Amino acid sequence: MSFTARWILGIASLFFASMFIPTILDNPSNPLFWLVAIFIVLIAIACLIPRLRNISLRLIGGTIFGSYAVSFIASFPTDNLFKAIVVFIIWALPGLYLAIYGTYPDWAIYSQVFNANKSKK
Repeated sequence: MSFTARWILGIASLFFASMFIPTILDNPSNPLFWLVAIFIVLIAIACLIPRLRNISLRLIGGTIFGSYAVSFIASFPTDNLFKAIVVFIIWALPGLYLAIYGTYPDWAIYSQVFNANKSKK
């Protein structure tokens, strides 16, 4: 991802996370709003602070994997199991790879977007 794209995404993420402040203040006992706001701040940190990018990317990957793993497990008693398997393969496995290695896999969907600097070399 280019430098400019990182800064635009980082600033937009901070702006979006700040929009959660009134909601969190209205419902301080609801952890979902806190988790979403923290996830968005992690995206901003990964974009704006190069020293913390690796750990932020790993936390983002772990969050993505965990979210899709819970969704996958919850879909067993429903008719959406096939869709859950496809989504798990497309998004959760690259999230696990990101959590382990700290970089988006070259074999995953949209790798040309997330690994744009690698393809230029």
